[in-house]
Amino acid sequence: MPGQLAGWVADTEASPSLPAIVSSAYADEDERGKINDVREEFWEELHEFFANFTLLLVLLHIGGVVHASYADKENLVKAMFTGRKRGVEE
Repeated sequence: MPGQLAGWVADTEASPSLPAIVSSAYADEDERGKINDVREEFWEELHEFFANFTLLLVLLHIGGVVHASYADKENLVKAMFTGRKRGVEE
């Protein structure tokens, strides 16, 4: 006996009225499989680009904090944790 959500993971061609959560797998020789491989590779490359770009932004931010700490001769990292910065009165 199939589960309650069995129709949701079925192929959309077999049950077009239900949305498919998981698409059917196709063999590499199948034309649809080749299209899916290209799409999958595109999304993997895009994900890798944004992951690396995010790491670059994090490194630039840390470099900016270090540079500002040396330029202003104050510990900005300590100020981030304590909430108190030299020369600023409440």
